[in-house]
Amino acid sequence: MEGEYYYIKDSERFGPVNKDLLVRMIDHNTYIWSYGYNDWTEARNVPDIKNALDQRFAAPPFIPPFQQQAKQATKPRYEAPRYVPEPAKPNHGMHSLYIWLFVSTLIILAIRSASAVAEMDAFNCMQRDDLEFAQKVFTTASLINLFLFPFFIVFYIVFMKILYRGWKLMQINDPRLTPGKIVGYLFIPFYNLYWIFIAIGSWSKHANRRLQQLNISHEVGSGIGISLAISALTSFLLAIIQVIVRSMLVYEPSGEMILGAQIVSILYYFNFSIAFVLIILFSKQIHDFSKLTSERS
Repeated sequence: MEGEYYYIKDSERFGPVNKDLLVRMIDHNTYIWSYGYNDWTEARNVPDIKNALDQRFAAPPFIPPFQQQAKQATKPRYEAPRYVPEPAKPNHGMHSLYIWLFVSTLIILAIRSASAVAEMDAFNCMQRDDLEFAQKVFTTASLINLFLFPFFIVFYIVFMKILYRGWKLMQINDPRLTPGKIVGYLFIPFYNLYWIFIAIGSWSKHANRRLQQLNISHEVGSGIGISLAISALTSFLLAIIQVIVRSMLVYEPSGEMILGAQIVSILYYFNFSIAFVLIILFSKQIHDFSKLTSERS
């Protein structure tokens, strides 16, 4: 509604508030927005808000010493301190999330590598017609994969929080691209195969638009996000192919089928590793973007 304002503080949007409350909560460098504005702008660029801020931060009138003593005598013993806007603080929360993501990724890749080596040994045993030992090795690989479960949970939760914060920093007024919808739609089966290109693939485009609004001379590369979306889709397809090939291998353990299963497994593990590396790089982009916008706002 007209007369209501929004403002940015510590990379978060607040509002709506009326003009009087707005003037008490901001300074001249704070970005504000109200209905009728084309875009976010600094408070110093809006004449009526600037005048109100000038009055608020104006120096007090000179009072001769003898008048100051008289005024001090009638001054209350306790007086509320004057409000001074806090400077922007580094986003330590984002840094901690990135460290958690990095550590969990290293653990997942280490365990997955051990599982991959065990499965390759199992395929070699099948080629030597030692099916009984191959089955034991496959069982061992499955047990190794069980250790991935808790680390996958930690990894997924942390990455979703990073992605949520990455979109929250955009200050987008499009109801289709709220942080909650960006993350929530990734949990919808099959639809998320399309949505990942929106949530991750298009993030850099909106990030660069936000940096331009803040007059920050930095550009976020789009290649990492798009590559990650493609890698995630490829991992899904390879996982399906891997299940089909292994199911056929149970009924027809021929040399050609074993070789085909090996090739599919190698491709799957390779793409799996690439995807996790891209997730780390993509999260680093969000981390750096968060630092830039926090310092500017």
